[in-house]
Amino acid sequence: MKPSFLMNYCSVRTYRRALKKRILSWSERGRKIVAIVEGSDSDHIVFLSPSVVDCSCWGFITHSNVLCSHIVAVLQNLLLEGREADVKFYLDVFANRNWGWKAKMFLKTSLKNLNELFITPEVPEGGLPIGILTEFYGFPESGKSIMVLQLAYETMKALNTSAILVDTEGGLAEHMIPFWKPRFDKRYQINAKVVYLKPEVKPIYVKEVKEDKDVVESKEKEELAGYDVKIKIPKNRKPLTLYIMRVGAIEEILAIHGHPIKKIISESGKLTIKLLPKGFASNFWRTPMYRLVDALDAKYIAYDSVSSPLDSFGSYQENFPARSDAAKYWLTQAQNIAEDLEAAVVGTFHASRNPAQPRQFAPPPEPKDGLAPAHRFKYVIYMEKQKAKAKKNLVKIVLKRHSAKAGWEDHVTKMLKITDEGFFDV
Repeated sequence: MKPSFLMNYCSVRTYRRALKKRILSWSERGRKIVAIVEGSDSDHIVFLSPSVVDCSCWGFITHSNVLCSHIVAVLQNLLLEGREADVKFYLDVFANRNWGWKAKMFLKTSLKNLNELFITPEVPEGGLPIGILTEFYGFPESGKSIMVLQLAYETMKALNTSAILVDTEGGLAEHMIPFWKPRFDKRYQINAKVVYLKPEVKPIYVKEVKEDKDVVESKEKEELAGYDVKIKIPKNRKPLTLYIMRVGAIEEILAIHGHPIKKIISESGKLTIKLLPKGFASNFWRTPMYRLVDALDAKYIAYDSVSSPLDSFGSYQENFPARSDAAKYWLTQAQNIAEDLEAAVVGTFHASRNPAQPRQFAPPPEPKDGLAPAHRFKYVIYMEKQKAKAKKNLVKIVLKRHSAKAGWEDHVTKMLKITDEGFFDV
């Protein structure tokens, strides 16, 4: 097999760009390969496995019908090592158009209307996708946090497992859990144990000596080199345990997911990010988050919310690339964990609408952080609480994106009723 054979799966331009790419790190476990490949603006994560061929770059996210230069660079490296059989194997995975975007399984919940959002001929009963990312977005008071907490109970009871809620906004411990735990315990007839995890994320500094040409002396300066992450795992681990982990800053979240970063602000005020070496994990199964999920045998992880930590980048357009890169590093690792450990992973986003347009003429609301981070979620649901008095307890749920359906549109619309005991079918 000649390396040029790869041009059957990409353009000539992409193939030529791949020839210039440097592979910065490489790790393998069985037939799973994780590589960090040099990019023009930022480095990208390539993940190859028996069920998915994926890259964190924006080009592949939006045009996943052809290979990007980063994946081609990894496959080319395999060819140079004489591993033609492996290259054919991964190309076969890629050729199957249902690959990574198809969930490994679907968990049927007690909410029939929610299950029906995910129905396809292959999945006639629908249900919460397992092994892939699912997003819920909406405006305040639409019930996003209640939904992800209720789905934690659905998963714990159905699979006799544990769940992890990553609280990025604060308030779960003080407000939500005391109110909702006794109600959900009674409704689902389980006595869930609540354990609060307190990750320690400490910055690591190294001394750098900088020579000044104009002064006959050298200056020592401490530079941020990464983060040291410690999460104390409980000894007496049992099923039906709800683990709450409070993490707010995007730097802490990325360090926990093995991608520590440093924010760099230019003189003009533009914000960029740089990956740091200390605490960097070239493969996702060595990240603190993967080890935590694996040790707790959790089959459900919820990030509530994804939007809040990304707000630290501000809303300036010039900071969007850094914001997008941070989301990319975070959610790519989350997807790898979901697939490898066969867990349901959900995230909530705030919704946004163009304030310059009258509501009746404005386009439908989108996730606040735009479609770039949302493209990491292959199932996207919009939630909207109804304002009419006759419908004040109703929440509309709209399937905006489905891995087996084309386009970003209203594929399926259903209604749920929200009460002091959670969501119910109408």
